Amino acid sequence: MKRITVELLRQHHACQTQINKFVKLFPNGATPTRELCTKHAHNFNFAWARRLLSPPAREAYDKATTAARTAYYVATTAAREAHDKATTAAWEAYDKATTAAWYDAWAMEE
Repeated sequence: MKRITVELLRQHHACQTQINKFVKLFPNGATPTRELCTKHAHNFNFAWARRLLSPPAREAYDKATTAARTAYYVATTAAREAHDKATTAAWEAYDKATTAAWYDAWAMEE
């Protein structure tokens, strides 16, 4: 099985942050296993790592992750909409308070 090395990551233009994490955990490189990948799912961007795959393997990966990607986008879109709704009301209240405070401070200038 192929090893992942710093050189491989650099060849595929990995960001320096991910390279630094990789070097810290695997100074001599690593041979991926399902267990190792699962253990470090929170450390590395496996969606980016699809670049390390051959075109046929990348196609299989994309097909296998379509449902998860769709569920993620549905969930995050709903969360973003809820966040926007909540923060809109909060910003309106903030704007009213800061406007009133500004006017009161301005009126003191007279």
